[in-house]
Amino acid sequence: MTFLRKIGRPFMEVDPVAIGFVSALVLWGFGYEKMWARYKLEIDGDVIASRSFVPHPEKGNDGTEYFVRELDGRVTRHVTTGPMPVGTHVRKEWGHFDFEIDGRRVGGFPIVTYSIITNIALLGVFWGIFGWWLRRG
Repeated sequence: MTFLRKIGRPFMEVDPVAIGFVSALVLWGFGYEKMWARYKLEIDGDVIASRSFVPHPEKGNDGTEYFVRELDGRVTRHVTTGPMPVGTHVRKEWGHFDFEIDGRRVGGFPIVTYSIITNIALLGVFWGIFGWWLRRG
């Protein structure tokens, strides 16, 4: 038991507000910016144009901007990676992480990894709030 107290002591001395703040940033980046954006996306139409670009040349990654004509006639813009030729039918329902390309279901979103990271960050936010509440009183 003494050994565990010695190991745990540095972690207990960390400011819970700092842990809560960093956890909130992680929750924002992984939970809202990635998971919620993918979850709420809704597309059903054909790709009518695409344009490749390099958003961050120093990182070496590239992206593709797609214009999709929805079934109701609207043209929407979407940015993603990977090739998708003009004329491809794309369907993505609200509330799902996977989508269909020409009737073939495509997944690839690491839902388990993102869920674990988001839940750990949520616990960190609660720890920060609880620690702040204990310290103020």
